[in-house]
Amino acid sequence: MASSALPAGGGYFVQVGVFSNAASAERVARRLREQGFTAVVSRYSSGQQMYRVRVGPQADRAAARQVADRLEAIGQKSPFIVAPDP
Repeated sequence: MASSALPAGGGYFVQVGVFSNAASAERVARRLREQGFTAVVSRYSSGQQMYRVRVGPQADRAAARQVADRLEAIGQKSPFIVAPDP
């Protein structure tokens, strides 16, 4: 999987989707990158391998909200803000 790793140091992300297929997640991330967003794919397990597509990181919640609004404006359904890990 030719994916960007999540950067260290936290920050707010805007999650745009979760996929069971890595290629599908990469396709969405690539489309977002082509539109100027900093999209990353991260792998996690919830009983099976899943792939999250997130945009960011943003320094604060207000900046993440602006990104979420921009994503909605281009037709991305239900993006939501993910707080940094404690």
